[in-house]
Amino acid sequence: MLAFEKELSQLTCSFEHTLVLADGSTLIKKDAAGQPDPKISSLAFDSRAVSKGSLFFALPGTHTTGNIFIPAAIRAGAAAVVFQDDFDAKLQEEIAAAVAERAA
Repeated sequence: MLAFEKELSQLTCSFEHTLVLADGSTLIKKDAAGQPDPKISSLAFDSRAVSKGSLFFALPGTHTTGNIFIPAAIRAGAAAVVFQDDFDAKLQEEIAAAVAERAA
């Protein structure tokens, strides 16, 4: 794994419509002023590879969406998550539970 440290805003500046889940608790838009800008130390495309400080990319797949792996990425220490599409109520609850577990 490549080691580095960048601000989240430096890594997501080219994502026009992507929302980012930063610090495990707050949904933000990339251009929102005063939002958290966590340090990112690695990139992960597989939730099993996430470690503390990772930026997890929840990419769409052939059979499923990467969004279903967001709770696992948060539990594993992701500093932020880049995702597409909206969440259904069940996934929103699972993400909220993962955030709560991590904050405890």
